[in-house]
Amino acid sequence: MGSWRVGERAGAMLPSRFARKLLIALAAGLLCLVAGVVGLNLLMSSGPQRAAPSAFEITGPTAERIARVTKVLRTEGGALPTPLVDAHLVEETMGEAGGLGPVDYVTYVHIAVPPESVEAWLHLMTPASRPEHADGPRKPTAWWVTPDRFPLLEFYDPWPLSGRRSGWIGVSRSTGQIYIATSTS
Repeated sequence: MGSWRVGERAGAMLPSRFARKLLIALAAGLLCLVAGVVGLNLLMSSGPQRAAPSAFEITGPTAERIARVTKVLRTEGGALPTPLVDAHLVEETMGEAGGLGPVDYVTYVHIAVPPESVEAWLHLMTPASRPEHADGPRKPTAWWVTPDRFPLLEFYDPWPLSGRRSGWIGVSRSTGQIYIATSTS
């Protein structure tokens, strides 16, 4: 009985040792590939399909809102040029929050300063072109700029107050209202 050799058993040709190992490796690789595809399919179908957009809003009494928004605003020297009269902030997610893919944030800030102090704020800013439209929070708010007031604003680059390059700052010199709309994308 000894070891089998080519053609010994009813004329059958048995694979060499190398060929057997190669077939085993290919079968194992194919099995891993199938398991990976099945696993990814299960992950995609059982996970969150598309999370609803979320939003964070700074709420509370005026003094509390001012204190919290002041911490969010950034200026070169660290201090704001003048005190705020009022402040609001909403940050919303856009993209596929909770799922695969990028998530970006859109932030809307409104600050009110005394009209006579607007010039001190403008010294921090660089003029920019007017955006095509007035984006605003998904949930309407009483403090955000209205479409009829939007064309009356002067526009500036958002970097000096937000640290973001995408977006705009709109300023009403006559009322002291400053609107900041930025995004991370």
